[in-house]
Amino acid sequence: MLATRLTAPAEITTLASKAAHIFAIPGEAQVNTVRAAEILTTLGFPVAPATLMKWRSVRSDGPRFSKVGTGRVVYRVADLRTYAGLTGNVL
Repeated sequence: MLATRLTAPAEITTLASKAAHIFAIPGEAQVNTVRAAEILTTLGFPVAPATLMKWRSVRSDGPRFSKVGTGRVVYRVADLRTYAGLTGNVL
């Protein structure tokens, strides 16, 4: 029989506080690729920064992004929330 790993209350509290922190970030805030991957992962959509970079070059269904200045890539937090299937500013 395989043991099922249950999420400990401390892990749930940590995830909830991380998610609450993300929803405290204004939707119009812009983040880099690494931070975008962290946000998506915390919102329940695990993705690596390298995956986001690949999606930008070969897929059109990844989260929306913009290039600013000399090609620096940024993601709006609101677009990341939408991509993860979450809308609004509360959990």
